[in-house]
Amino acid sequence: MQTTEENKMLATIAPPDVAEIHLIVEDDNLALADSTKLNLRDEFIGFYASGKELMEKAAEITVTSVTDIKAMKSARALRLEIRKIRVEADKKRKELKDESIRKGKAIDAVAKCVINACERAENHLAEQEEYAARIEAQERAERKAKREELLKPFGVSVHLFNLEEMAEEDFQGLYEESKSTHEIRLENQRRQKELAAQKEETRKARSESIRKLGKDPRSYMLGDISEEQFQSLVAEIQESARLQAELDQARRDKEKAEADLKQAEQARTVVHVQPEPTSPPEPTPTAQSTVFAESKDVSVPRDSMDAKRLQEFAGRIAFLPIASPVNDANKAVFEKVDTARRDLVNWIIKQSERCAIS
Repeated sequence: MQTTEENKMLATIAPPDVAEIHLIVEDDNLALADSTKLNLRDEFIGFYASGKELMEKAAEITVTSVTDIKAMKSARALRLEIRKIRVEADKKRKELKDESIRKGKAIDAVAKCVINACERAENHLAEQEEYAARIEAQERAERKAKREELLKPFGVSVHLFNLEEMAEEDFQGLYEESKSTHEIRLENQRRQKELAAQKEETRKARSESIRKLGKDPRSYMLGDISEEQFQSLVAEIQESARLQAELDQARRDKEKAEADLKQAEQARTVVHVQPEPTSPPEPTPTAQSTVFAESKDVSVPRDSMDAKRLQEFAGRIAFLPIASPVNDANKAVFEKVDTARRDLVNWIIKQSERCAIS
């Protein structure tokens, strides 16, 4: 009776069954041709038969002792014979498979000749079949390129229009409108440049005029005002200069009058003589000094210090410049103010007569 270990060994070296060949070649999934099935059986059936005999002998060899030299030699010889069958079977496999590969390549090459010829014929016929469509597409592309070139100088966003499909009448309308808009834009740009040049020329001329009046032209927006506004500005600057000149003259007249009074006082102190009552020294005649001149005949106590102070105060008021009205409609108002000032000067001088002699 065989042991479990012996059963495992026999299963391991069980010889191939010829029936397996039939099962493999008849597999429906492989769908082999009958000639191929027959060829496989013929090529490998001999290996199955030889292998079966040798493997049955291999199952009988079992070495159980190191002294069983004969059994070990028999195992070696039998192994080499079985190896030879395996090598030859694998060699046959490669030959058949290589032949299949070469056959597949040959099939591909032969078929490719037919396929390429068919494709060339199909392409030629497709070109003939699509001739009208191809010519139409070419004409659309040329029409689009031509129209884009015509609109290019006008800065038109051509991607907003379907130029290749647009009717000729519609395109002519778009062209004329774009051309007109472009010309208007160019004319506006030319006018803007011209106006900018004129503005700059006017600014330079006005700057020179303002500079001659002693003012810094950078303080004024000379290029952004009208001619009427500029003339008004010039008049204001001139009037301001005139008023400043009058103020300066009045200041000089006042300083001279005070100096003359002081000199006269010093002279009286030196000679110890009581001079005749007199009015403050007459300043250089100006528009304002005429007011004070009208009150020269008013006598003031000679030694009254308070009377002198009032008299000097009246003189300062008399020399104050009166501004000229910008609007001639207000001229009468300014004249009334000037008259009131004169009356005030006369009243102050008369009041000084009441001061006691010190």
